[in-house]
Amino acid sequence: MKRTKQRSGVLAGIDKGIEQMLEQYLKARGWTYRWQQQVNCKLPEAIILQNGKPVAVIEATFLPSIEPDSQKPAEVAFAEEAKDKIFHASELTKENLSYALQECLQRKHRQSTAAAQQNLPFLLAMWGKVLKGVPQYVLKLLKNYPEVSALGMLHRDSALMIAYRMRKASLTPDAKCLLGLIEELLQRRWRVKLEQILEAPSRVPDVELSWMEILHNPFATHPWRDDLRGVYDHVYVWSEKEKQWLAQYDGTSAVLRTLATRLLAGIVNAPFTDDVVTSRSENFYEEREPTLHTA
Repeated sequence: MKRTKQRSGVLAGIDKGIEQMLEQYLKARGWTYRWQQQVNCKLPEAIILQNGKPVAVIEATFLPSIEPDSQKPAEVAFAEEAKDKIFHASELTKENLSYALQECLQRKHRQSTAAAQQNLPFLLAMWGKVLKGVPQYVLKLLKNYPEVSALGMLHRDSALMIAYRMRKASLTPDAKCLLGLIEELLQRRWRVKLEQILEAPSRVPDVELSWMEILHNPFATHPWRDDLRGVYDHVYVWSEKEKQWLAQYDGTSAVLRTLATRLLAGIVNAPFTDDVVTSRSENFYEEREPTLHTA
């Protein structure tokens, strides 16, 4: 008999929304996976498969605040319109963020332990904002949870908005070239500057993208594998020498390349159910079983 997770309490709607974000991310990557099936009597969100065999486990959760504002509603829907009512990680003090993350790790300890017992890497995917900005707090917690291979922060945004935020960022030569091409195309074809994109007409081509910021646990028993990242992801590893998280992989160029391709094609914007599958891992899983979820 198939089991499904039972949700209750004020965060049930938010948890369900985070699960949907994770499933969108997995489908966009083109991976084969089983959804909410048992691993040592536990029901993680996703079991990633290669050639029909489990290779990794992902669990999704919400990174909460321990001091909710009494003026904010106790229960909110998980939607873009409700973002100002949800307690973002960036709103927490360092101490509270550490406490909230510890609570998440403790709550998912049985799932991560079950994965470790099967020799599978385990990623805890969360919805929130900033983790790598508080390195010592995160590092101290990860040392106590070696069965957790990595932490992931789920994101979903339009490629145009990502390009807009990249205008003043420090970019690689490749990304800088792509951003210049995007700015040129916007001005030549749609008579709009990138800095004015918030007022741009809806006919400007765009695409919604899903990605994760992934922090590798340097103390992990089963490290998160490089071939399990998506093309748009941002991956960080801990540098003991520099005492900070350093970028191992930056998906910015892939995002800008996808947007530039859309703009060059001049496709009129339309609703998309999935991301453009351009992942370095899109051919990673060769076997496609009809009874499983595939993108």
